[in-house]
Amino acid sequence: MRYRQECLTVDCDTILTAEWFGSGPHTAFQEVLISNRFARLILEQGWRGLHLKPIKLI
Repeated sequence: MRYRQECLTVDCDTILTAEWFGSGPHTAFQEVLISNRFARLILEQGWRGLHLKPIKLI
């Protein structure tokens, strides 16, 4: 995924995207973008059930 950097605020650790992915009412979902700080916390604490993937800021 790619997002423009100016669309993201610096002081926020989580952002819910406006885009919906998938089709149908039971399979569609929105992505949650998190800051590097929050991602490091997740990895350091070993939280389970979360899937992290990087995005590219353009």
